[in-house]
Amino acid sequence: MDMQHFKKVIYDLAQQASFSVVEFYEPLSTPNFFVALIQQNGEEFAVLASINSDWAVASGFESSVCELDFIDNAKVVLVLRERHGIDVLSRDALNCPLEERPYINSIDVEYWKPQTLGEALFNWWD
Repeated sequence: MDMQHFKKVIYDLAQQASFSVVEFYEPLSTPNFFVALIQQNGEEFAVLASINSDWAVASGFESSVCELDFIDNAKVVLVLRERHGIDVLSRDALNCPLEERPYINSIDVEYWKPQTLGEALFNWWD
């Protein structure tokens, strides 16, 4: 995943679902994921993608606040699945206890002790 691909997917999502793109954030050392702030009917939410292509939706995003409130958004799920073959992780899956994934660094997990899959995939670790 790179920023160019992420933006292409997000702009297509916005066009298909009648959303407005407000702002993009690229992963740096922290946070470690791509973010697109989206506006729908005057309310903002965030579409997230990890560098390993895990996708999620959060109620918002602030780069200096190290926590996310994951939500489900049926339009985002539908458009990303149908047009891009992307499966968006559900709120329930992200809030479940951490399950192992081959690309989640076990040293980071041992040190930072994330409690949920969402905390492990979308984080502000250095």
